[in-house]
Amino acid sequence: IELISAMPGEMERLLLQQRLDLAIGYFSQVQSAFDYRELFIETQHLYCAPGHPLFTHANPGDQDLQACDRVGHPYRFLRSDEPFQGERCSARSEQVEGTLAFILSGKHVGYLPSHFARTWEDKGLLRSVRRSDLSFDVAFHLARHRAQVAGDAQKAFEEDLLAAFA
Repeated sequence: IELISAMPGEMERLLLQQRLDLAIGYFSQVQSAFDYRELFIETQHLYCAPGHPLFTHANPGDQDLQACDRVGHPYRFLRSDEPFQGERCSARSEQVEGTLAFILSGKHVGYLPSHFARTWEDKGLLRSVRRSDLSFDVAFHLARHRAQVAGDAQKAFEEDLLAAFA
């Protein structure tokens, strides 16, 4: 078993080239060559840290949000109805750890999975921006190439993985 961390587009490319057997992530789901099986839903909240103007703001308005510098995610499949797509974006990160570092600087706001941010929230180092319309859910899927014949080990691994998230 080899475990790699890559952007969804890269994982899809490796699956298409049949250099990867399975991939887990949130994908565009436009590849007709793949089978996608939903594993779980992850809730994302917009966060800020001490030192950021929104950290003590009880109910920020749209203008307050647009004044914020955000952390961009180059791999996200943006939808027109997705919350907060602010215009200012001087930081980019492909990984949650990088996004966290930018947010903890107190200079940026950014989206993090709620379960990942909880520890930092409990320590008072992060706070979700208090507006219910800023959160969204992301479905994570197990993807595999339809034409690739799975061996016994891959089948067993896939079955165990699906059972674990059932």
